[in-house]
Amino acid sequence: MAIEPKFRPATLAAVGDDIAAGLIVYPLDEPYDLTGLDAMPPVAQPLVRLEAQAPGSWYINVLAAFLEFRGQGIGTKLLEIAEAKGREAGAKAMSIIVGSWNERATRLYQRAGYATIASEPAILPPEAPQAGDWILMTRPIA
Repeated sequence: MAIEPKFRPATLAAVGDDIAAGLIVYPLDEPYDLTGLDAMPPVAQPLVRLEAQAPGSWYINVLAAFLEFRGQGIGTKLLEIAEAKGREAGAKAMSIIVGSWNERATRLYQRAGYATIASEPAILPPEAPQAGDWILMTRPIA
């Protein structure tokens, strides 16, 4: 498995010649400005409210692996890379938002030391196969 940054702030994980997973991280503003929240699409509002509860953290916006590459430790390695980037940037904490329906990802984050600090009901399109809450998880950077 090779993990190479392809463009900033994304990192792609490759297994052989195949892209296996991706990571997008960046710092959340501090202070976090909620001006204009009411003008945002309703689907985005709970996510923005949760982000506002982790100002200044190094935020994992995307951590995703193709199904055939899950369970191989790639997610754990990408979490380590995310934390290294946060530490390098001087962040004091990491943050991520996960759907309550994504139990496998939640377990991964818990094993990596993330703890739930807040949740918001998810507003999803009617055709979405899942339902539940968005959960904000954070952990200090070691």
